Amino acid sequence: GMNRDELAAILDKEGIETRPFFIPLHSLPPFREESRKRGEVLPVTDRLAGEGINLPTYNTITDDDVLRIAGTIRALCRNS
Repeated sequence: GMNRDELAAILDKEGIETRPFFIPLHSLPPFREESRKRGEVLPVTDRLAGEGINLPTYNTITDDDVLRIAGTIRALCRNS
């Protein structure tokens, strides 16, 4: 019921930091022109880059942190 950026904004308000999944290499300046020359079409890569989200991961994350993050997302899914 919401896109990645909407989810990220809601999680941010809950104190849960996120990041976009990744930037496809073929879209970065050092590789873009060569990718175009080869006629690359990477729809799955582009879709994942546009929709994917990284949730918090760090060496001191606790089980309680994981449960809070998952619980927040679960509640959002139930309410949408």
